[in-house]
Amino acid sequence: EMCIRDRLLGAQVGFAANCVGGGTGSACKTCDTTNDVCDTCNDGYYILDADTSVDCTECPSECSKCEMDTNANPATIKCTECSDGYYLSGTSCAKCDDSCVTCGATGNAACTGTDCAVGFYKSATATNTFTCTGCDTGCAECTDAGVTTSDGKCTKCADGYSDIGGTCVKCITGCLACSDSTTCTKCDTDNGYTLNSNNICVTSSGGKTAICPDGTYKDSNDV
Repeated sequence: EMCIRDRLLGAQVGFAANCVGGGTGSACKTCDTTNDVCDTCNDGYYILDADTSVDCTECPSECSKCEMDTNANPATIKCTECSDGYYLSGTSCAKCDDSCVTCGATGNAACTGTDCAVGFYKSATATNTFTCTGCDTGCAECTDAGVTTSDGKCTKCADGYSDIGGTCVKCITGCLACSDSTTCTKCDTDNGYTLNSNNICVTSSGGKTAICPDGTYKDSNDV
């Protein structure tokens, strides 16, 4: 009697006694209350076995939607829609070019959508697609070729460069940011550089400075 009552309660709220459809965190969207198995899955999941699956299995990360291709022998997973950064190639998803956020089936470098990936800009357009080209050296984010920030072509300088007078200027070794080409304001601490009193980023080797300030040189006996 208890089992029958629980079964009926499950049917009333849209899922079976064993199927976890509708439950918090479940991948099963709806359930077959007669057979206690998943009927449909949420996007990004598929039914592994229509006869026994009480929940759904996650699609490969490159697929935003997928299903079991039962016509294949053996049965395989078939992608029907792809995640950002991939495009549909037959029944699988292939990686777009790094310059694209999304791309079309005409090729991995035929970008679609509205924008290029960070570090790239639109350099040519075609019907429904466009090509993205990498920002120039010294520029991390850009709208066009060049390293000038005053005209908006470069919108963010790369690490090791600073916006000085409307242009991304290379800092001296060890600097991630600088107020001019030789005056550091931020050091590459991940690689052991620290800012000294002369506003130069230096490393230490055996207690000795490995990089000398301008106007000085390293003693040959200093190891």
